[in-house]
Amino acid sequence: MRHSFLLVSLVSLPLAAQSHVIPHALTNAPGSSSTNFPLGNSTPGRVQYIYDNHEVGLTVPVTLRSLEIRALFSASNVAKSNIDLEISLGATPTPAAAATTSFANNRGPNHAVVYARRLTNLPPTTPSFPGQYSGPLPFDAPVLYAPTGNALLVEYDVASQPSGTWPMDTPFTGAGPHTSIGSGCGGLTASSTGGLIGNTLTFSLTGGIVGNPAVMLLGDLELPAPLPLPTPGCLLYQNALVTLSTSIASPTSVVIPLPNVRPLRGFVAYGQFGSIDAGMNLIASNSRRVVIAGLYDVARVYNNSSNTSPTGTVQQNVGIVTRFGL
Repeated sequence: MRHSFLLVSLVSLPLAAQSHVIPHALTNAPGSSSTNFPLGNSTPGRVQYIYDNHEVGLTVPVTLRSLEIRALFSASNVAKSNIDLEISLGATPTPAAAATTSFANNRGPNHAVVYARRLTNLPPTTPSFPGQYSGPLPFDAPVLYAPTGNALLVEYDVASQPSGTWPMDTPFTGAGPHTSIGSGCGGLTASSTGGLIGNTLTFSLTGGIVGNPAVMLLGDLELPAPLPLPTPGCLLYQNALVTLSTSIASPTSVVIPLPNVRPLRGFVAYGQFGSIDAGMNLIASNSRRVVIAGLYDVARVYNNSSNTSPTGTVQQNVGIVTRFGL
């Protein structure tokens, strides 16, 4: 018989710290939404998160030793204490799309408690990209995970918790996060919309002299420190993989088609405009950071009023970003 999960007792050996993030496409980028299920509520509850195998992104056996949950990247979460928490997990033959309202029916044969019930504390977090983690919740015994094509189910059983939200990072539907980096000079301001695979990503510019030439720099990296441009007060905030020529309009828009391909999800794109003012001085906008979004094959089953009820509500495409210690 093949087992996807085995609870094993291992002799602890010194190992370099390693980790693995799921959904794996969001290792270095935030998801498109946030949730308070299960640790940011004020009630008991049970939440199962199911991640299809290709979203887990593991192809060889690994030993899981802990997990931690990523906070919403833009949130200033307040510390939360005394959450009465138990965590179990296991492989399941039930894919996210087939999740049922029955908690028991979603579990696989190797489902087991890995974090015995105890009072658990969450730290405060501050805004950061892609988001800060809760700190490791160590498993009572290591779990050997051998991917076989099954989904991964992680279950949180909260017997009680104090009031207080703690928004956690998750993919959902719609466009990914759009944020500004720095500020423009010469009256130029960049904005952005869209970013869902199979649709378009639009970078827009306001300000400047209509008809003057302009360029948009499309990159994939924020510079460690802004680079001064020849015009005082003007800065370059990103690299440039591609330079797209345009001219100042009212407003100026550059539309980029996005193919409907899964590997684009989680890609971080940067866009910054440059132009010249009436004195032929180089001027620049702020940069815009956009996370390319798409639907993820993840789901949750939740009950936010009871941790003993056998059933919950199913919601597709939601799965909190979780980092496992290996």
